[in-house]
Amino acid sequence: MSKIVPYLEERVRKSLVVDVKDVALFHSRRAKYKKGGFFGIPRLVFCYVEFLGKLAYGQSGTESAELFIKNYFPGNYRDYAELIYAMCRHGTVHELVPKIFYAEFPSHKPRRIKVEWQINNDNLKEERNKNMTFSPVAHKKATLRLVLNTCQLADDLILAFEHFVNKLKIDKNLQRTCQQRLTEILRIKDANHRDSIPSSRRRLAVSSQILSAWSNRTEQVNKSGKSLRRT
Repeated sequence: MSKIVPYLEERVRKSLVVDVKDVALFHSRRAKYKKGGFFGIPRLVFCYVEFLGKLAYGQSGTESAELFIKNYFPGNYRDYAELIYAMCRHGTVHELVPKIFYAEFPSHKPRRIKVEWQINNDNLKEERNKNMTFSPVAHKKATLRLVLNTCQLADDLILAFEHFVNKLKIDKNLQRTCQQRLTEILRIKDANHRDSIPSSRRRLAVSSQILSAWSNRTEQVNKSGKSLRRT
């Protein structure tokens, strides 16, 4: 019997709510000292998208994540899946902040268009409505600003997730295939196998560090992490 739907509904959805949505709402509070989440929420959202893309399409990485955006996120994301993923996922994960891009079009006016970013964390409806819009920037030639709202972004991730889960419930073939992928994702990995760690140098380092960790182990703990050391 497939366990993927209960796993997604009970474990993954809870994580989406408490680790992403609740954090976005916390940072949307009016108190100045609680303002934040500008880079952390997009980083979390698009890393979850990468996981869901691997489940849905069988390959980890950018292409599967973009397909997940196109097929499960609200329509205003679909035409810009590659752009927002390159800006927000690759930017916030590897460079702290979203990337800024420009593209040149020799036979078009303007010949060069730049896309910047602006992130707001306000939970007001009017601010949420600005999510995934492109605004021309005054006094900057051919410059657009992609506006993201962290609260709406978190909600749209959950909406996409639920769309995916509902499809799994209907499509039993997809459910079986995704169950196999989930089983592989959760499988304990062999540190000495190239499928787990492609680099031979890193495989050796990881294996050595596992042995070192065993040599430097502390007191025994139970499944909850509580120490079993006698007092």
